Amino acid sequence: MYFGKSLPKFASLLTTIPQSVIGGATISVFAMITMTGIKMISSTNLTPRNTAVVGLSVALGVGVTQVPGCLAQFPAWVATVFGSSSVVIATIMAIFLNLILPKDEVTTK
Repeated sequence: MYFGKSLPKFASLLTTIPQSVIGGATISVFAMITMTGIKMISSTNLTPRNTAVVGLSVALGVGVTQVPGCLAQFPAWVATVFGSSSVVIATIMAIFLNLILPKDEVTTK
């Protein structure tokens, strides 16, 4: 099916939606995503190791993007890759901490 003529019409229809409606829908979507993530984290066994991985990753992800100039002493590519997105920093930190922190001891009954 060819969408060449219908896509501009659809785009025009979308531009008629008020900004406040778009903002409200965006907030609702992000709230649902956040709550799903919190539910996933709380459904796991929160050992001190798991708490450290999640807590440090989130704190570093939020902190680096909120403190201007915190990556100023690093090469420019570091600021380009890590300085613009807290998701990238939090993900890399979570993977790194998961690899280096000692695993929890498994108790067998």
